[in-house]
Amino acid sequence: MISVDSSTDTSKVSAKLSKLRGVHTVFEITGQYDIATIIKAPTITDINVCIDELRKVPGVFDTNTVIILRTVT
Repeated sequence: MISVDSSTDTSKVSAKLSKLRGVHTVFEITGQYDIATIIKAPTITDINVCIDELRKVPGVFDTNTVIILRTVT
């Protein structure tokens, strides 16, 4: 989950995020956060690297990371 600085165009941040290695899907959302991303990586270390890169994108103000433990159908 990503908060975008209010002076930044969310769609520009989304476009930059979608090009990062490990970012699988980018959603523009409403509510407390502006963007949700799905990151896929083989290891926790790779996920951490992706999150670090994501936080460096201009306009990213705050993040909240959630790891999916299992899918229930």
